[in-house]
Amino acid sequence: MPGDTVPVVKSERKKHILLRALADPDNNISEAASFTLGDLGLSPETVVPALTNALQHHFQMTRIGAARSLALFGTNAIIAIPALRIALDDSDSYVREKASNALEVIISASQTGVSGVPSAS
Repeated sequence: MPGDTVPVVKSERKKHILLRALADPDNNISEAASFTLGDLGLSPETVVPALTNALQHHFQMTRIGAARSLALFGTNAIIAIPALRIALDDSDSYVREKASNALEVIISASQTGVSGVPSAS
């Protein structure tokens, strides 16, 4: 149907904007992007690598949001496991906690075959 491409275009636009925002020098913007990228149900192909890189962001809230969002992708975030394991040694206790939670969710999902939670476009 002609209208079927509209959600995909909007989804791609959101993803592009949020991926750019994730690298924004303004901590508030990168933090918001790190949390939002997990909530929108966007395709993991580019989102998961960007969130994985965000685990090294200088602002701890962005790292917390990245770890939290990676957990939402379930087995689609398996590539983030090495970075999440490194985040277990983060200087911030909340980052360590979210990284631990994300690892638990991703590993558990891989054992049960749950791929992730992307639900919105």
